[in-house]
Amino acid sequence: MKIADYIASGILEEFVLGLLPREENEKVLKLVEEHPEIKAEIATIELAVEQYAFANSVTPPSTLENDVFAAIQASETPPMLTANSKISEYKYWLDKVQEPDEYENVHMEVLSDSPEATIVIAWIKEGESDHLHTEYTEKFLIVEGSCIATIDGVTTNYSVGDYVEFTIDKHHDYKITSQIPMKVVACLAHRAA
Repeated sequence: MKIADYIASGILEEFVLGLLPREENEKVLKLVEEHPEIKAEIATIELAVEQYAFANSVTPPSTLENDVFAAIQASETPPMLTANSKISEYKYWLDKVQEPDEYENVHMEVLSDSPEATIVIAWIKEGESDHLHTEYTEKFLIVEGSCIATIDGVTTNYSVGDYVEFTIDKHHDYKITSQIPMKVVACLAHRAA
């Protein structure tokens, strides 16, 4: 094999671009160890490819980064809230949504809405009096604060990290017991059709 012919064959360009099959790639690597002129030619090709890339590069629009992150966020749906859910599973959304300065008793920010469920982050200042839901089960994962809740006649204290489920068609009420509003990840799981 003449080295000049091998260099002129185009195989080294394919090597630099990562287009060779594994066996052929290994052959080139072996030849690089044995022939300094092949090693030098590969360095020359790599430099030419790099110069070509820079000469033909396109500057992306200044809004690209924000557009990409907005698309990612829009495509991401928080996990369904269950009795085993952890606050850390919702960190991405909890970090993005801030409590407003002013609101009445309850403020909700919708994270996702589907026929199966609506997931929100909510802040509750006082609580809610006795009521029931006929179209959905209401689930809370308490992120901040605490409350005392009565569900179908049973009263329990809940605090950070606790999961609370107000089952469909069951009377319930709750009162905030903390000095700060209770912050929750809430899921309104709609009744199956």
